[in-house]
Amino acid sequence: VATEQPRFVEQAIRSVESLRRWMPEVHVALFTDIPESRDDLRLLFDAVYELPVAEGVGTSWGSGLLGKVRAFSRSPYQASVYLDSDTRILKPRVKELFGALEACEIALAACEPGESRNQRNSGRPMFNTGVVAFRRTPKVQGLLAAWLELQEAHARAIRERRMNTFEYVRHLQGVDKLYQLVADQTALARYLAPEGDAFGVRCHTLERIWNWRRDDIDPALADEVVIHHAERFKVDPL
Repeated sequence: VATEQPRFVEQAIRSVESLRRWMPEVHVALFTDIPESRDDLRLLFDAVYELPVAEGVGTSWGSGLLGKVRAFSRSPYQASVYLDSDTRILKPRVKELFGALEACEIALAACEPGESRNQRNSGRPMFNTGVVAFRRTPKVQGLLAAWLELQEAHARAIRERRMNTFEYVRHLQGVDKLYQLVADQTALARYLAPEGDAFGVRCHTLERIWNWRRDDIDPALADEVVIHHAERFKVDPL
C-alpha cells in the first residue's frame, strides 16, 4: 500500500525488488491513490488497484494507515503476504510464509518490548502489522471487517473531536491519545493480540527474524533475519 506521495511508491518498488530476488514469479499487487506516479507502474506490479486517500484522519500518517487497513480486506488472493513498503527481504525463507498458511489462517510477529509506542501506551501486548500472512477464510474475513470498522470509528472520532469515546485511550493526553487512535495496531489489538483472539482464527506468532524492526541487525542473528523492516529503508522526500 502506497498512498499520497510518490516516494512511498518508490519505497514499495524497492521492497518488491528485494522480494523478487527470491520469488521472481510471485504475483504482487499495489494499492495506491496515485497510479500515475510512474508510467511503468503497471509493468513493475502484476496488479495496481486504486485506493482513494483516507480524508480527515488528522495526520498524513493516519490517512496512510487507514488506507492500509482498507486494502487488507480487498486483497485479491486466497493466500496473501502483506509487506510494509519499508521492508527488505533478505533470505529465500520468505517462501515459507505461504507454507505456514497451510497450518494457520494468519501469521504475524509480536511487538518486541520497547519497540512499539502503541504497546507502551496501552500497557498490553500487540502484534506488529508490517508483515502479515493471511488466508481468505470466513474467520479472517470477519476479523478484517471488524478491524476496519473500528479503524474507521477511530477516524470519525478524531474528526468529530470525541476521542474519549473509547475507554482504552482516556488515560492518555494530547498527542499520545491521537497517536493511539490513528495507529492500526490499536484497533487490531481489540480483536487479535498475543493474549487474545476474538474471532478464533488460527494464529501463528512469527519469530522476530520475520519482521526485524531495528535499523541494525544483531550480529548473532545476521544470518537468520528474513525480513528487515526498518526506518533506514524509508525513501527521503524528493
